[in-house]
Amino acid sequence: MPVPHKLNINLGHITDQTLGDNVKELIENAHMIYNYILGLGCRTIVCGGQSPSYYCLAMMNMKIYNPEVLNIVILPHSKGGDRASYCQQYNDNQLYSQRLKEKNIKLQGKIAIIDGVQSGVGIIALESALKHCYGKNINVIKIAINSCEGISEINVYKEFVSRSAPKFSDVFMRLIPHYYPRQFHNSEKFITNFIGLEDNPLAEMVIDLAKQYPEHRVEDSDWFKLNNEITLEIEAERQYEKLNRRDFTITQEQAESPYYTPIIVMNQNNQKNYICPVCNSRSGTLAVLYPTQFSYFSHHSRCPNALKIPME
Repeated sequence: MPVPHKLNINLGHITDQTLGDNVKELIENAHMIYNYILGLGCRTIVCGGQSPSYYCLAMMNMKIYNPEVLNIVILPHSKGGDRASYCQQYNDNQLYSQRLKEKNIKLQGKIAIIDGVQSGVGIIALESALKHCYGKNINVIKIAINSCEGISEINVYKEFVSRSAPKFSDVFMRLIPHYYPRQFHNSEKFITNFIGLEDNPLAEMVIDLAKQYPEHRVEDSDWFKLNNEITLEIEAERQYEKLNRRDFTITQEQAESPYYTPIIVMNQNNQKNYICPVCNSRSGTLAVLYPTQFSYFSHHSRCPNALKIPME
């Protein structure tokens, strides 16, 4: 059994959540999501990339996890926000089907794809690939895990809100490698299991806590206590949220401009992220690649930069 210890992990931009808070939210949401999908009569959960990976890691180590009843299958499928033409999508699906057959991937019964859903390009493309391989009549539902409500541009069956979701997707160490359409011809890059667990202390913490939940509350664990350092900055953010002082004062020039200058930070994979200087929201990597697609940046609901383009 691993010994709980303090983790030296950069949380990125300061919010009101400690590392312990992030993991606590992850564990609780993972348990809730698995039970919810189980209640829908699904037999397979498809984990399609990094966004749902830590949630699935937690589920697979919980006592409620029963792969004979509701299995979890890891199927990396990275679109990077790129929309494909009909012909290109068909070709991508052909190649992806070959990889699924090579790995002898079995999907049983009703299927739930879980992912962070904004534009919906990625989850729709994965659904298309599965139906191409297993038949158009397979029953697939889409479940979103987003940092706030209403950012999904497509209809999903259910949206779960998890404020810490962007960190597990874009800040912390990767559990699932990227697998882009340009790589679909390469079977060696089609990796259907978690990577780097032995060198990932956060994964160790998640696994150990998941095994004990819900019999033991996360906040009662030594893991949580050792990683719940409430700094002066975090306390200030908590008070700021508590008082709900979100007036977001900006100058007239800033209000009239269609652009704003983001704060630039790097995640643990040395990928660039943006932070809004007004509401302190942090983007994923797609916001950097596609700055004109507002859905890739989750601002506070009343932030004046929500419909503006980040420009370095």
